[in-house]
Amino acid sequence: YHKGRILYGLYQGREEMRRTGEAIVVEGYFDQLALHRAGFPQAVATCGTALTEEHARVLQRYAKKTLLLFDQDEAGKRATFRAMDVLMATGLPAAVITLDEGEDPDSFLASRGAEIFRERLKAARPVMEVFIDATLAAHDASIEGKARAVDAIAEKLRLLKDDIERSLYIRALAQRVGLDESLLQSRITGRKSPSRPAPTPAPTVRRQPPTAKAEPAAGLRAQVMLLYLLVHDPKVRQQVQGEGVENLFLDGNIKEVAARILSFPEQDPPLSTERMSDQFTGEQREILSRVLGEDAAAFEEEPGTLFKDCRQAVNREKLRRKRQELHERIKNAEASGAMQELAALQLELIQINRQLK
Repeated sequence: YHKGRILYGLYQGREEMRRTGEAIVVEGYFDQLALHRAGFPQAVATCGTALTEEHARVLQRYAKKTLLLFDQDEAGKRATFRAMDVLMATGLPAAVITLDEGEDPDSFLASRGAEIFRERLKAARPVMEVFIDATLAAHDASIEGKARAVDAIAEKLRLLKDDIERSLYIRALAQRVGLDESLLQSRITGRKSPSRPAPTPAPTVRRQPPTAKAEPAAGLRAQVMLLYLLVHDPKVRQQVQGEGVENLFLDGNIKEVAARILSFPEQDPPLSTERMSDQFTGEQREILSRVLGEDAAAFEEEPGTLFKDCRQAVNREKLRRKRQELHERIKNAEASGAMQELAALQLELIQINRQLK
């Protein structure tokens, strides 16, 4: 039993998460039970621990958005912003449900009822907005105070994966603190505003593409789960053969492991240590050891549904990688003044952002 992996109420709430696209995350069992009784089965509890990356990856399989409902005191705010960091790292949008001071879900539902609580769900604010408000309020209005607040907010804005979302937050923050938007943009992103190009174009520097080790955890986790299903379920094996290894796996070593497994006859015995030593390289054996050591309880859901979720996660990762590539090409086009190419790349980026949303 690992608290960092388990979400209390997940089994009962996952279908409602899929239906609504939202998961409500609370801190304690009693909060989760109160919400479930009131008709909000999409609520889960973190079992007395902070939200972890493993929690976030589980949520990402079922929901498109996370609604955070922690205590309304200072400790609850800190827990909310720690959860924000974790969720931003996985690319899962998050918003904050606000209750009246001193209220918890149980007392709020008892006194105000489910319909009023449903209105609070609809009024949930993006967690970044809440963080910006709290950070500005925590610092005085002096120049030094504003500077410290902007630095703290800039650190979080750098974590946003969506350039458009980050740009909108930068614009709003610049207006609130009275800063020049291009200066704030440069401070946060490390590049100058395209409206003020340098007289002499900077030389084009291409960064190396990300390696498998730099691969975001969500995409890697989906591939590992697909490998597990490939090893253990004949129907999934047939689906992978039909759709093709190239379309379902991104990492080179994982792709090679999947292809080799498919090359073994179906009637062969399960993978053994000897076969792993004979057929796979050192890194590939590490991957297989991880797959074969997975907790079977995490795969109790219907394999076809799991396969679909994993395939969707891999497709999202493909789009994220394409988006990252476009960001680099856009930087190079800006630097070289290739405005026609820049317009085409920006249009392609907009289309990919739409697909990801």
